Amino acid sequence: MRSLRRLALLPALLLLAFAAGGCNDDSPSESPAPTPTPPPRTTDTFSGTFTQNGSASHEFTVGQTGDVELKLTAMAPLATLAVGMGIGRVDSTLTPPCATFAEDTNVRLNETLLSGNLAAGTYCVKVRDTGNVFPGVTVAYTVTVTHP
Repeated sequence: MRSLRRLALLPALLLLAFAAGGCNDDSPSESPAPTPTPPPRTTDTFSGTFTQNGSASHEFTVGQTGDVELKLTAMAPLATLAVGMGIGRVDSTLTPPCATFAEDTNVRLNETLLSGNLAAGTYCVKVRDTGNVFPGVTVAYTVTVTHP
C-alpha cells in the first residue's frame, strides 16, 4: 500500500518540478547602474622661496568639483622646518594675492595640508614663515596640488 501512495505522488511531484522549471524568466535582467567615472586628476607642482616673515603664493584652477590635496614635498636648507601653508581665493588687493580660508601654521615636509572637496574655480596655495626662519636665510620649497 505504501508503494502505491508513493507511485500516486510521483506524477504530482513531476508536475510540480516542471512547473517550477517553467518559472525561469529568460528576459534580460536589469543591468546595474553604471559607476560614475571620476574626473581626471591633475597634479600641479609649484616651487619658490621666501625669507624671514615672508611668503609666496601660486594660483591653480580646479576644473570641476572634487577632491583637492595640497602637500609640501620639498624644503631646504632645513627639511625639518615648520612653515605655514594655506589655501585660499585670489585677491589682487593683497601682496601676495592669496586670501587664505584654511591654513595650518605647523606644516612639515611630506605632510598633506588639505584633502577635501572644493568647487570648481581659481584658488591659490600660500607658503609662509611662521617665525621659524632666521634672518638672512632663504627657504626653498615645493608644493604639489592634486585636483580634478
